Amino acid sequence: MFFDKCSSKKKGKGGDKTDKARRIAETMEKIEFKNYIDNLKNFNTADFVLLVVDARIPLSGHYAPYDGLLGDHLLIVINKIDLAPRESVISWFHFFNTITHTFAICAEKSIDPIIEYLENAKEKKSQLDIVITGINNVGKRTIQSKLKAAMNISPKITKPWDWVRPCSDLAAIGAIPVCAIADNRIAHARDFLSRCSIFSIMEVFGITFYSEPDVVLRIIDQKKTTAPYVLFGRLAEQKYLFYTASPSNVTEVKDISNSQKRSFYYSKTMDQHPSPFICLGSPTPATILPQLVPALEQMAAEKN
Repeated sequence: MFFDKCSSKKKGKGGDKTDKARRIAETMEKIEFKNYIDNLKNFNTADFVLLVVDARIPLSGHYAPYDGLLGDHLLIVINKIDLAPRESVISWFHFFNTITHTFAICAEKSIDPIIEYLENAKEKKSQLDIVITGINNVGKRTIQSKLKAAMNISPKITKPWDWVRPCSDLAAIGAIPVCAIADNRIAHARDFLSRCSIFSIMEVFGITFYSEPDVVLRIIDQKKTTAPYVLFGRLAEQKYLFYTASPSNVTEVKDISNSQKRSFYYSKTMDQHPSPFICLGSPTPATILPQLVPALEQMAAEKN
């Protein structure tokens, strides 16, 4: 396997290859790198990989390089759809469905669309090897337990995505603690608010004029240093409702399985929600930590 090639020193003229191999080996000792490689190894043997994302901010839990790596084995699961407006959920469903087969569910209530799909797959192969992956706090264990109960299979959950760069979007859904971005928490809070619809900010915070993120931070907490903690805490606890605008404008439910159509109803429409939503206009996609990039690039070179 190409995973093993960069763990040993390379022989050659001069010390360049040896030094490069040593640097790569040192990087591989990092727990983040080990988790990344372990995930890839699990994907290699799986029949299906369920990539679970949060409906409020699905692109921030979607690591795009996995799409090409996994192909048809990748199934995207948009979970917690009860926390986002139905219009947004359906739009994101159509967006991801152009990449691979996608489900939109509230795992606490039902995972019927996933079960139906996997039951059909079991007709061709009696035993399925299922791997569940994703960032923290997206409902992986709930899906795992329901698949065990319904299908008598034991899906494996991959190691945490510790190799993903911490960002404000992940703090907003509780995927990382705010202390993970503490050194730049004010900048992260400003970044998050600056990407939100001005109209939605004014509606949620009851203001008639909005010029900059600091206006909202002062409303939340007079102390600038603690306001980001309050902001991200309330977002993660659903005290401030929010969703991310989808690149897709499709909100129709034609040519979709009946189980998926029923699942959409776990998400209320915008006008059914008692409180207004903050609309995040541009999400931050999941990106790998910079210090791991050289090692991965070297691994790709070794493979080729």
